Amino acid sequence: MIIPEFHTQEVERLKALASYGQMDSPPSADLDDLTNLASEICQTPMALITLVNSYRQWFKSNKGIGVSETSRDVAFCAHALLCNEDIMVVEDTRKDKRFVDNPFVVNDPHLVFYAGAILKTPEGLPLGTLCVLDTKPRHLSEEQLHALKTIADQVMYRFELQKKQNQLLELSGELQKKNDELLRFAYVAAHDLKTPLSTIDALINLVQQKHSDQVDAEGKKILSFIKNSSDRLNRMVEGLLNFSRLENIDTSNKTPIDLKNLIQYLKKISGSKIPVKFKLNTKLEEVVLNDTLLDQILMNLVNNAIKHSDKDFVEIELGVSETETHYNFYLKDNGPGIAEEHLSKIFTLFETIASKDRFGEKGNGIGLATVKTLIEKNKGSISIESVLGEGTTFEFTLSK
Repeated sequence: MIIPEFHTQEVERLKALASYGQMDSPPSADLDDLTNLASEICQTPMALITLVNSYRQWFKSNKGIGVSETSRDVAFCAHALLCNEDIMVVEDTRKDKRFVDNPFVVNDPHLVFYAGAILKTPEGLPLGTLCVLDTKPRHLSEEQLHALKTIADQVMYRFELQKKQNQLLELSGELQKKNDELLRFAYVAAHDLKTPLSTIDALINLVQQKHSDQVDAEGKKILSFIKNSSDRLNRMVEGLLNFSRLENIDTSNKTPIDLKNLIQYLKKISGSKIPVKFKLNTKLEEVVLNDTLLDQILMNLVNNAIKHSDKDFVEIELGVSETETHYNFYLKDNGPGIAEEHLSKIFTLFETIASKDRFGEKGNGIGLATVKTLIEKNKGSISIESVLGEGTTFEFTLSK
């Protein structure tokens, strides 16, 4: 018996093996199916998917062998990793000096035939093999060898897919962590800004109300500009605080919400300076949802419709229906509509489309981002349809 040498790029090979996270991983039904397929095609009683590290050979999938791993020193597959071909075939191990007195040859299970298709990374580094084994000499046809190589490629494809999924999960976790940190920063920064902004606002009001006669026309214009800027910053700070508080909303706390009362409530809180007509389109009397969550969603959508309307009379229609798992809502307005090229960024935080709304105020791009986050927090989804000159419809679902 000859103990297999290490691969010429052993350090890089071991790093590649570790990157796939397959060693000592749970069984895979898909890989077991491929192992069985290789056994059937090659007509051997045994087949394995093996992975070889610096000291042992471990079986990711196993048909017909009574152990889950072996020492690297006695591993047929460790020799296969050194092969320059895609497949290493040993038709009779008893006649091969590398294996003649191997314990798996001279003792149970008395392996005589071996064929291993190398599992290679895209960079050409070998990780292990898909191998078939028998207790008697055997010769594989060209068709069987081709099939064995093809199945080995499928094993590596699944390894690659799992690796990419793991990388995506890791990246997703890192992004979530950074997002949480950003939200905490936004909350702290916005919270710390509220007090000095309130002081600035109070001082401006004091000057405008009690010392107006001491300020000339140019000074009043400057004060007005400062006041407008302070108000806008206040709105942004309040929006950031509301956005950062979303994680604290318990969507599992649900109560019956009467839809007719909800429409009356929306009329009341909209407090619009222009006439607004609300219409309810539903066969339902109530929905069972978190009332704070639904209020926040509808308030943002209604205020958005009113602020950006170009009509003297705003019309808003709320539709509600249900499936077994979700409530379906739509909110339709008769506003100016949104150009198609802007629809993809409508829910992005801090993205604004119009420079100013009908009341001369510039948006901060927080409201609709808040809506999307709230809806997804309740296992729902939101979409938008809009036609220029005809209005906009927001459709969203909320999980029951």
